[in-house]
Amino acid sequence: MIYFAIAALVNALTSSILAILILIKAKKNIKIYHFLFCFFIFIWSICYFFWQIASTESGALFWCRCLMAGAIFIPVAYLHFITVFLNYKKKLLLIISYSLGLVFLCFDFTNLFVAKVETVYSFTFWPKPGIMYHPFLILWLACLAYTVYLLFKEYKTAKDIKKIQIKYLIIGTFIGYGGGITNYLYWYNIPVPPIGNILASAYILITAYAITRYRFMDIRVVLKKSVFHLITFCGIAGVIISLVLLLNRYFSTKNYNINDIVIIEVVLLIIFLPILNKIILRITNKYINKEEIDLSKHIEEFNTNISYTTYLKDLLEQCIDFIKERLKIEKVDIIVRDFSIPDLGYFYPTAGKKVLDKETQELFLEYFKEDRSLLLKQEIPYISVNKENADILGRMNKFMQKENITAIAGLTQVDAINGFILIGPKNNNDIFSEKENILLKNTSKQINSALARVLCYEEAVARVKREFGNKSNTP
Repeated sequence: MIYFAIAALVNALTSSILAILILIKAKKNIKIYHFLFCFFIFIWSICYFFWQIASTESGALFWCRCLMAGAIFIPVAYLHFITVFLNYKKKLLLIISYSLGLVFLCFDFTNLFVAKVETVYSFTFWPKPGIMYHPFLILWLACLAYTVYLLFKEYKTAKDIKKIQIKYLIIGTFIGYGGGITNYLYWYNIPVPPIGNILASAYILITAYAITRYRFMDIRVVLKKSVFHLITFCGIAGVIISLVLLLNRYFSTKNYNINDIVIIEVVLLIIFLPILNKIILRITNKYINKEEIDLSKHIEEFNTNISYTTYLKDLLEQCIDFIKERLKIEKVDIIVRDFSIPDLGYFYPTAGKKVLDKETQELFLEYFKEDRSLLLKQEIPYISVNKENADILGRMNKFMQKENITAIAGLTQVDAINGFILIGPKNNNDIFSEKENILLKNTSKQINSALARVLCYEEAVARVKREFGNKSNTP
Protein backbone atom coordinates (compact mmCIF):
# COMPACT_ATOMS: atom_id res chain seq x y z
CA MET A 1 0.00 0.00 0.00
CA ILE A 2 3.03 2.23 -0.39
CA TYR A 3 1.44 4.01 -3.39
CA PHE A 4 -1.53 5.23 -1.36
CA ALA A 5 0.71 6.42 1.49
CA ILE A 6 2.93 8.36 -0.92
CA ALA A 7 -0.09 9.79 -2.78
CA ALA A 8 -1.55 11.01 0.52
CA LEU A 9 1.76 12.59 1.52
CA VAL A 10 2.05 14.37 -1.85
CA ASN A 11 -1.50 15.69 -1.45
CA ALA A 12 -0.66 16.95 2.03
CA LEU A 13 2.48 18.72 0.80
CA THR A 14 0.86 20.42 -2.20
CA SER A 15 -2.25 21.54 -0.32
CA SER A 16 -0.31 22.92 2.63
CA ILE A 17 2.20 24.80 0.48
CA LEU A 18 -0.48 26.43 -1.69
CA ALA A 19 -2.57 27.28 1.38
CA ILE A 20 0.35 29.00 3.08
CA LEU A 21 1.39 30.94 -0.02
CA ILE A 22 -2.11 32.23 -0.74
CA LEU A 23 -2.76 33.13 2.89
CA ILE A 24 0.44 35.18 2.98
CA LYS A 25 0.05 37.06 -0.31
CA ALA A 26 -3.47 37.18 -1.70
CA LYS A 27 -5.07 40.50 -0.77
CA LYS A 28 -8.66 39.63 -1.46
CA ASN A 29 -11.10 38.27 1.13
CA ILE A 30 -11.20 35.13 -0.97
CA LYS A 31 -7.84 33.99 0.38
CA ILE A 32 -9.12 32.85 3.78
CA TYR A 33 -11.77 30.64 2.20
CA HIS A 34 -9.34 28.99 -0.19
CA PHE A 35 -6.95 28.52 2.74
CA LEU A 36 -9.68 26.70 4.70
CA PHE A 37 -10.39 24.45 1.73
CA CYS A 38 -6.69 23.57 1.36
CA PHE A 39 -6.39 23.15 5.14
CA PHE A 40 -9.13 20.50 5.22
CA ILE A 41 -7.49 18.72 2.28
CA PHE A 42 -4.26 18.74 4.27
CA ILE A 43 -5.99 17.26 7.35
CA TRP A 44 -7.58 14.55 5.23
CA SER A 45 -4.31 13.79 3.39
CA ILE A 46 -1.90 13.71 6.33
CA CYS A 47 -4.25 11.51 8.37
CA TYR A 48 -4.70 9.31 5.29
CA PHE A 49 -0.92 8.88 5.23
CA PHE A 50 -0.77 7.83 8.90
CA TRP A 51 -3.69 5.47 8.34
CA GLN A 52 -1.83 3.76 5.50
CA ILE A 53 1.28 3.18 7.62
CA ALA A 54 -0.66 2.12 10.74
CA SER A 55 0.29 -1.37 11.94
CA THR A 56 -2.54 -1.99 14.41
CA GLU A 57 -6.31 -2.08 14.11
CA SER A 58 -6.81 0.56 16.82
CA GLY A 59 -4.26 2.88 15.18
CA ALA A 60 -5.86 2.49 11.76
CA LEU A 61 -9.34 3.18 13.17
CA PHE A 62 -8.06 6.29 14.96
CA TRP A 63 -6.50 7.75 11.81
CA CYS A 64 -9.54 6.85 9.70
CA ARG A 65 -11.71 8.89 12.03
CA CYS A 66 -9.18 11.74 11.96
CA LEU A 67 -9.10 11.86 8.16
CA MET A 68 -12.89 11.95 8.06
CA ALA A 69 -12.77 15.12 10.18
CA GLY A 70 -11.09 16.77 7.18
CA ALA A 71 -13.26 15.02 4.59
CA ILE A 72 -16.46 16.25 6.27
CA PHE A 73 -15.61 19.90 5.65
CA ILE A 74 -13.83 19.69 2.27
CA PRO A 75 -17.00 20.07 0.12
CA VAL A 76 -18.49 22.68 2.49
CA ALA A 77 -15.33 24.81 2.47
CA TYR A 78 -15.08 24.49 -1.32
CA LEU A 79 -18.70 25.62 -1.72
CA HIS A 80 -17.93 28.58 0.55
CA PHE A 81 -14.86 29.48 -1.49
CA ILE A 82 -16.74 29.31 -4.81
CA THR A 83 -19.67 31.42 -3.57
CA VAL A 84 -17.26 34.14 -2.42
CA PHE A 85 -15.29 33.96 -5.67
CA LEU A 86 -18.48 34.30 -7.73
CA ASN A 87 -19.87 37.04 -5.45
CA TYR A 88 -22.93 35.01 -4.51
CA LYS A 89 -24.69 35.64 -1.21
CA LYS A 90 -25.52 32.22 0.22
CA LYS A 91 -25.30 32.92 3.94
CA LEU A 92 -28.20 30.66 5.02
CA LEU A 93 -27.00 27.79 2.84
CA LEU A 94 -23.49 28.01 4.26
CA ILE A 95 -24.76 28.17 7.85
CA ILE A 96 -26.81 25.03 7.27
CA SER A 97 -23.90 23.26 5.55
CA TYR A 98 -21.37 24.09 8.28
CA SER A 99 -23.92 23.17 10.98
CA LEU A 100 -24.50 19.77 9.42
CA GLY A 101 -20.74 19.35 9.15
CA LEU A 102 -20.37 20.04 12.88
CA VAL A 103 -23.11 17.49 13.62
CA PHE A 104 -21.27 14.82 11.63
CA LEU A 105 -18.01 15.81 13.31
CA CYS A 106 -19.59 15.13 16.70
CA PHE A 107 -20.35 11.57 15.57
CA ASP A 108 -17.01 11.11 13.80
CA PHE A 109 -15.18 9.40 16.67
CA THR A 110 -18.06 7.04 17.45
CA ASN A 111 -19.21 3.77 15.92
CA LEU A 112 -22.18 5.63 14.44
CA PHE A 113 -19.92 7.25 11.84
CA VAL A 114 -16.94 4.94 11.32
CA ALA A 115 -18.04 1.63 12.74
CA LYS A 116 -14.80 -0.36 12.43
CA VAL A 117 -11.92 -1.30 10.15
CA GLU A 118 -11.54 -4.67 8.50
CA THR A 119 -9.81 -6.34 5.60
CA VAL A 120 -11.30 -5.25 2.27
CA TYR A 121 -9.67 -6.60 -0.86
CA SER A 122 -5.97 -5.68 -0.66
CA PHE A 123 -6.35 -3.33 2.34
CA THR A 124 -5.76 -4.81 5.80
CA PHE A 125 -7.59 -2.01 7.58
CA TRP A 126 -10.39 -0.41 5.58
CA PRO A 127 -13.16 1.56 7.34
CA LYS A 128 -16.79 0.46 7.35
CA PRO A 129 -19.62 3.03 7.56
CA GLY A 130 -21.85 3.58 10.55
CA ILE A 131 -25.44 4.74 10.30
CA MET A 132 -24.49 8.48 10.30
CA TYR A 133 -22.02 8.03 7.48
CA HIS A 134 -24.74 7.69 4.84
CA PRO A 135 -26.35 11.14 5.38
CA PHE A 136 -22.85 12.65 5.44
CA LEU A 137 -22.18 11.22 1.98
CA ILE A 138 -25.43 12.78 0.76
CA LEU A 139 -24.25 16.18 2.07
CA TRP A 140 -20.86 15.63 0.41
CA LEU A 141 -22.43 14.93 -2.98
CA ALA A 142 -25.03 17.71 -2.62
CA CYS A 143 -22.36 20.36 -1.90
CA LEU A 144 -20.30 19.15 -4.84
CA ALA A 145 -23.26 19.13 -7.24
CA TYR A 146 -24.38 22.63 -6.24
CA THR A 147 -20.84 23.97 -6.51
CA VAL A 148 -20.48 22.61 -10.04
CA TYR A 149 -23.89 24.07 -10.93
CA LEU A 150 -22.81 27.55 -9.74
CA LEU A 151 -19.57 27.35 -11.70
CA PHE A 152 -21.30 26.39 -14.96
CA LYS A 153 -24.01 28.99 -14.42
CA GLU A 154 -21.47 31.78 -13.97
CA TYR A 155 -19.27 30.49 -16.80
CA LYS A 156 -22.05 31.14 -19.34
CA THR A 157 -22.12 34.87 -18.60
CA ALA A 158 -18.55 35.52 -17.44
CA LYS A 159 -16.15 37.52 -19.62
CA ASP A 160 -12.45 37.98 -20.15
CA ILE A 161 -10.08 36.72 -17.44
CA LYS A 162 -12.96 35.78 -15.13
CA LYS A 163 -14.22 33.26 -17.67
CA ILE A 164 -10.78 31.69 -17.97
CA GLN A 165 -10.45 31.46 -14.19
CA ILE A 166 -13.81 29.71 -13.89
CA LYS A 167 -12.85 27.31 -16.67
CA TYR A 168 -9.78 26.17 -14.78
CA LEU A 169 -11.77 25.85 -11.56
CA ILE A 170 -14.27 23.59 -13.37
CA ILE A 171 -11.47 21.44 -14.80
CA GLY A 172 -9.75 21.25 -11.42
CA THR A 173 -13.02 20.38 -9.68
CA PHE A 174 -13.77 17.45 -11.98
CA ILE A 175 -10.23 16.11 -11.76
CA GLY A 176 -9.79 16.58 -8.00
CA TYR A 177 -13.21 15.38 -6.90
CA GLY A 178 -13.22 12.69 -9.57
CA GLY A 179 -10.11 11.24 -7.97
CA GLY A 180 -11.32 11.80 -4.41
CA ILE A 181 -14.66 10.08 -4.95
CA THR A 182 -12.89 6.77 -5.63
CA ASN A 183 -12.22 6.58 -1.88
CA TYR A 184 -15.89 6.00 -1.10
CA LEU A 185 -16.44 2.94 -3.27
CA TYR A 186 -14.67 0.41 -1.01
CA TRP A 187 -16.86 1.61 1.88
CA TYR A 188 -19.77 -0.07 0.09
CA ASN A 189 -17.80 -3.07 -1.19
CA ILE A 190 -17.67 -1.74 -4.75
CA PRO A 191 -14.46 -3.26 -6.18
CA VAL A 192 -12.84 -0.02 -7.40
CA PRO A 193 -9.67 0.92 -5.47
CA PRO A 194 -8.95 4.57 -4.55
CA ILE A 195 -6.40 4.96 -7.33
CA GLY A 196 -7.54 8.53 -8.02
CA ASN A 197 -6.20 9.85 -4.71
CA ILE A 198 -3.22 11.56 -6.27
CA LEU A 199 -5.55 13.67 -8.43
CA ALA A 200 -6.23 15.90 -5.44
CA SER A 201 -2.75 17.28 -6.10
CA ALA A 202 -3.70 17.79 -9.74
CA TYR A 203 -6.43 20.19 -8.61
CA ILE A 204 -3.89 22.07 -6.50
CA LEU A 205 -1.49 22.34 -9.45
CA ILE A 206 -4.25 23.53 -11.81
CA THR A 207 -5.26 26.19 -9.29
CA ALA A 208 -1.63 27.24 -8.91
CA TYR A 209 -1.36 27.58 -12.71
CA ALA A 210 -4.53 29.70 -12.86
CA ILE A 211 -3.18 31.89 -10.07
CA THR A 212 0.16 32.42 -11.80
CA ARG A 213 -1.05 32.74 -15.39
CA TYR A 214 -4.40 34.47 -15.06
CA ARG A 215 -4.01 36.68 -11.96
CA PHE A 216 -6.55 34.59 -10.02
CA MET A 217 -4.92 35.68 -6.77
CA ASP A 218 -1.76 37.69 -7.40
CA ILE A 219 1.21 35.55 -6.41
CA ARG A 220 4.22 37.35 -7.85
CA VAL A 221 5.82 38.24 -4.54
CA VAL A 222 4.73 34.89 -3.13
CA LEU A 223 6.94 33.13 -5.63
CA LYS A 224 9.88 34.84 -3.95
CA LYS A 225 8.57 34.14 -0.47
CA SER A 226 7.95 30.52 -1.38
CA VAL A 227 11.68 29.89 -1.38
CA PHE A 228 11.88 30.91 2.26
CA HIS A 229 8.72 29.06 3.23
CA LEU A 230 9.88 25.95 1.42
CA ILE A 231 13.00 26.05 3.57
CA THR A 232 10.77 26.44 6.61
CA PHE A 233 8.61 23.53 5.54
CA CYS A 234 11.68 21.35 5.00
CA GLY A 235 12.90 22.39 8.45
CA ILE A 236 9.57 21.44 9.99
CA ALA A 237 9.59 18.14 8.11
CA GLY A 238 13.11 17.52 9.39
CA VAL A 239 11.97 18.21 12.95
CA ILE A 240 9.04 15.81 12.56
CA ILE A 241 11.21 13.05 11.11
CA SER A 242 13.84 13.54 13.81
CA LEU A 243 11.20 13.43 16.54
CA VAL A 244 9.61 10.32 15.05
CA LEU A 245 12.95 8.50 14.86
CA LEU A 246 14.07 9.55 18.35
CA LEU A 247 10.74 8.89 20.05
CA ASN A 248 10.16 5.60 18.28
CA ARG A 249 13.67 4.47 19.23
CA TYR A 250 13.19 5.56 22.86
CA PHE A 251 9.75 4.01 23.24
CA SER A 252 10.44 0.89 21.17
CA THR A 253 11.44 -1.06 24.26
CA LYS A 254 8.50 0.20 26.30
CA ASN A 255 4.82 -0.61 26.15
CA TYR A 256 3.56 2.71 24.74
CA ASN A 257 0.71 3.02 22.29
CA ILE A 258 1.51 4.59 18.90
CA ASN A 259 -1.19 7.22 19.51
CA ASP A 260 0.63 8.38 22.67
CA ILE A 261 3.82 8.82 20.69
CA VAL A 262 2.01 10.86 18.03
CA ILE A 263 0.43 13.11 20.66
CA ILE A 264 3.87 13.83 22.16
CA GLU A 265 5.25 14.62 18.69
CA VAL A 266 2.37 17.00 17.92
CA VAL A 267 2.81 18.82 21.25
CA LEU A 268 6.53 19.33 20.58
CA LEU A 269 5.77 20.50 17.06
CA ILE A 270 3.25 23.06 18.36
CA ILE A 271 5.93 24.38 20.71
CA PHE A 272 8.63 24.76 18.05
CA LEU A 273 6.50 25.81 15.07
CA PRO A 274 5.83 29.42 16.26
CA ILE A 275 9.57 29.91 16.81
CA LEU A 276 10.38 28.74 13.27
CA ASN A 277 7.54 30.87 11.90
CA LYS A 278 8.85 34.03 13.64
CA ILE A 279 12.32 33.46 12.23
CA ILE A 280 11.06 33.04 8.68
CA LEU A 281 8.73 36.05 8.93
CA ARG A 282 11.63 38.17 10.14
CA ILE A 283 13.68 37.13 7.12
CA THR A 284 10.88 37.70 4.59
CA ASN A 285 9.99 41.08 6.08
CA LYS A 286 13.62 42.16 5.82
CA TYR A 287 14.37 41.01 2.29
CA ILE A 288 11.03 40.50 0.49
CA ASN A 289 8.40 42.83 1.96
CA LYS A 290 10.90 45.69 1.77
CA GLU A 291 10.25 45.85 -1.99
CA GLU A 292 6.51 46.37 -1.43
CA ILE A 293 7.07 49.03 1.23
CA ASP A 294 9.56 50.91 -0.97
CA LEU A 295 7.15 50.71 -3.91
CA SER A 296 4.37 52.48 -2.00
CA LYS A 297 6.85 55.08 -0.82
CA HIS A 298 8.12 55.75 -4.36
CA ILE A 299 4.59 56.07 -5.76
CA GLU A 300 3.83 58.70 -3.15
CA GLU A 301 7.07 60.55 -3.92
CA PHE A 302 6.34 60.33 -7.66
CA ASN A 303 2.93 61.91 -7.22
CA THR A 304 4.44 64.70 -5.11
CA ASN A 305 7.23 65.41 -7.60
CA ILE A 306 5.05 65.66 -10.70
CA SER A 307 2.59 67.89 -8.82
CA TYR A 308 5.17 70.70 -8.91
CA THR A 309 6.33 70.16 -12.49
CA THR A 310 5.20 72.86 -14.92
CA TYR A 311 7.09 72.01 -18.11
CA LEU A 312 6.01 69.23 -20.44
CA LYS A 313 9.50 67.95 -21.17
CA ASP A 314 10.38 67.63 -17.47
CA LEU A 315 7.06 65.93 -16.68
CA LEU A 316 7.45 63.32 -19.41
CA GLU A 317 11.03 62.52 -18.42
CA GLN A 318 9.96 61.97 -14.80
CA CYS A 319 7.04 59.75 -15.83
CA ILE A 320 9.08 57.64 -18.24
CA ASP A 321 11.91 57.18 -15.74
CA PHE A 322 9.46 56.14 -13.02
CA ILE A 323 7.73 53.50 -15.18
CA LYS A 324 11.05 52.13 -16.45
CA GLU A 325 12.53 51.86 -12.99
CA ARG A 326 9.53 50.47 -11.12
CA LEU A 327 8.39 47.96 -13.75
CA LYS A 328 11.87 47.11 -15.06
CA ILE A 329 11.09 48.17 -18.62
CA GLU A 330 13.53 49.56 -21.19
CA LYS A 331 11.13 51.05 -23.73
CA VAL A 332 8.46 53.58 -22.72
CA ASP A 333 6.98 56.29 -24.95
CA ILE A 334 4.32 58.87 -24.12
CA ILE A 335 2.17 60.28 -26.93
CA VAL A 336 0.80 63.72 -26.13
CA ARG A 337 -2.01 65.76 -27.64
CA ASP A 338 -0.94 68.92 -29.47
CA PHE A 339 -4.02 71.14 -29.72
CA SER A 340 -2.33 73.34 -32.31
CA ILE A 341 -2.60 70.50 -34.84
CA PRO A 342 -6.30 69.82 -35.53
CA ASP A 343 -6.04 66.72 -37.72
CA LEU A 344 -2.86 65.01 -36.52
CA GLY A 345 -2.88 66.18 -32.96
CA TYR A 346 -0.75 63.47 -31.30
CA PHE A 347 3.04 63.24 -31.32
CA TYR A 348 5.94 61.54 -29.51
CA PRO A 349 7.65 64.29 -27.47
CA THR A 350 10.51 61.89 -26.68
CA ALA A 351 11.13 61.23 -30.37
CA GLY A 352 11.61 64.78 -31.62
CA LYS A 353 7.92 65.49 -32.22
CA LYS A 354 7.39 62.45 -34.37
CA VAL A 355 3.71 62.77 -35.33
CA LEU A 356 1.47 59.75 -34.82
CA ASP A 357 0.05 58.69 -38.18
CA LYS A 358 -3.63 59.37 -38.73
CA GLU A 359 -4.69 55.72 -39.05
CA THR A 360 -3.10 54.72 -35.73
CA GLN A 361 -4.40 57.88 -34.07
CA GLU A 362 -7.97 57.08 -35.12
CA LEU A 363 -7.51 53.47 -33.95
CA PHE A 364 -6.37 54.59 -30.49
CA LEU A 365 -9.17 57.12 -30.19
CA GLU A 366 -11.73 54.52 -31.23
CA TYR A 367 -10.53 51.99 -28.66
CA PHE A 368 -10.05 54.30 -25.66
CA LYS A 369 -13.20 56.39 -26.16
CA GLU A 370 -15.34 53.74 -24.41
CA ASP A 371 -14.02 54.42 -20.91
CA ARG A 372 -11.05 52.10 -21.27
CA SER A 373 -7.86 53.01 -19.42
CA LEU A 374 -5.43 50.13 -20.04
CA LEU A 375 -4.89 47.44 -22.65
CA LEU A 376 -2.52 44.57 -21.82
CA LYS A 377 -1.35 42.45 -24.72
CA GLN A 378 -1.36 39.37 -22.47
CA GLU A 379 -5.13 39.71 -21.94
CA ILE A 380 -6.22 40.33 -25.54
CA PRO A 381 -7.01 36.64 -26.30
CA TYR A 382 -9.40 36.56 -23.30
CA ILE A 383 -11.33 39.80 -23.86
CA SER A 384 -14.93 39.22 -24.89
CA VAL A 385 -16.13 41.76 -27.48
CA ASN A 386 -18.76 42.05 -30.19
CA LYS A 387 -17.92 41.79 -33.89
CA GLU A 388 -17.26 45.52 -34.35
CA ASN A 389 -14.98 45.81 -31.33
CA ALA A 390 -13.25 42.55 -32.26
CA ASP A 391 -11.94 44.24 -35.40
CA ILE A 392 -10.63 47.20 -33.38
CA LEU A 393 -9.05 44.88 -30.84
CA GLY A 394 -7.44 42.83 -33.60
CA ARG A 395 -5.88 45.93 -35.14
CA MET A 396 -4.63 47.04 -31.72
CA ASN A 397 -3.05 43.62 -31.27
CA LYS A 398 -1.30 43.86 -34.67
CA PHE A 399 0.04 47.31 -33.80
CA MET A 400 1.36 46.06 -30.45
CA GLN A 401 3.04 43.06 -32.08
CA LYS A 402 4.61 45.21 -34.80
CA GLU A 403 5.94 47.83 -32.37
CA ASN A 404 6.82 45.29 -29.64
CA ILE A 405 4.41 46.90 -27.18
CA THR A 406 3.04 44.95 -24.19
CA ALA A 407 0.69 47.61 -22.74
CA ILE A 408 -1.04 50.81 -23.81
CA ALA A 409 -2.54 53.18 -21.27
CA GLY A 410 -5.01 55.84 -22.33
CA LEU A 411 -4.68 59.25 -20.68
CA THR A 412 -8.39 59.94 -20.89
CA GLN A 413 -10.66 62.58 -19.39
CA VAL A 414 -14.40 63.11 -19.59
CA ASP A 415 -14.27 65.29 -22.68
CA ALA A 416 -10.79 64.62 -24.11
CA ILE A 417 -7.94 62.17 -24.53
CA ASN A 418 -4.69 63.89 -23.60
CA GLY A 419 -2.42 61.12 -24.82
CA PHE A 420 -1.25 57.52 -24.55
CA ILE A 421 1.54 55.62 -22.82
CA LEU A 422 3.22 52.89 -24.88
CA ILE A 423 5.02 50.33 -22.73
CA GLY A 424 7.47 47.78 -24.07
CA PRO A 425 8.23 44.31 -22.69
CA LYS A 426 9.64 43.81 -19.20
CA ASN A 427 13.34 43.07 -18.96
CA ASN A 428 12.62 39.46 -17.95
CA ASN A 429 9.80 39.12 -20.55
CA ASP A 430 7.38 38.24 -17.73
CA ILE A 431 3.68 39.10 -17.83
CA PHE A 432 2.23 41.92 -15.73
CA SER A 433 0.95 40.82 -12.33
CA GLU A 434 -2.30 42.11 -10.84
CA LYS A 435 -0.34 44.48 -8.62
CA GLU A 436 1.57 45.87 -11.61
CA ASN A 437 -1.71 46.20 -13.50
CA ILE A 438 -3.13 48.33 -10.68
CA LEU A 439 0.12 50.29 -10.52
CA LEU A 440 -0.11 51.10 -14.23
CA LYS A 441 -3.70 52.26 -13.91
CA ASN A 442 -3.02 54.45 -10.87
CA THR A 443 0.16 55.87 -12.38
CA SER A 444 -1.70 56.67 -15.62
CA LYS A 445 -4.33 58.59 -13.66
CA GLN A 446 -1.63 60.62 -11.90
CA ILE A 447 0.18 61.29 -15.16
CA ASN A 448 -3.06 62.25 -16.88
CA SER A 449 -3.94 64.74 -14.16
CA ALA A 450 -0.47 66.30 -14.25
CA LEU A 451 -0.43 66.29 -18.05
CA ALA A 452 -3.77 68.11 -18.27
CA ARG A 453 -2.46 70.78 -15.92
CA VAL A 454 0.84 71.19 -17.82
CA LEU A 455 -0.89 71.32 -21.21
CA CYS A 456 -3.24 74.02 -19.94
CA TYR A 457 -0.26 75.93 -18.57
CA GLU A 458 1.69 75.71 -21.84
CA GLU A 459 -1.39 76.65 -23.84
CA ALA A 460 -1.93 79.69 -21.60
CA VAL A 461 1.73 80.70 -21.96
CA ALA A 462 1.51 80.35 -25.74
CA ARG A 463 -1.68 82.44 -25.79
CA VAL A 464 -0.05 85.20 -23.77
CA LYS A 465 2.97 85.21 -26.07
CA ARG A 466 0.73 85.45 -29.11
CA GLU A 467 -1.31 88.30 -27.63
CA PHE A 468 1.74 90.28 -26.53
CA GLY A 469 3.40 89.51 -29.85
CA ASN A 470 0.43 90.88 -31.75
CA LYS A 471 0.35 94.00 -29.56
CA SER A 472 4.07 94.62 -30.05
CA ASN A 473 3.57 94.44 -33.81
CA THR A 474 0.71 96.93 -33.70
CA PRO A 475 1.87 100.45 -34.86
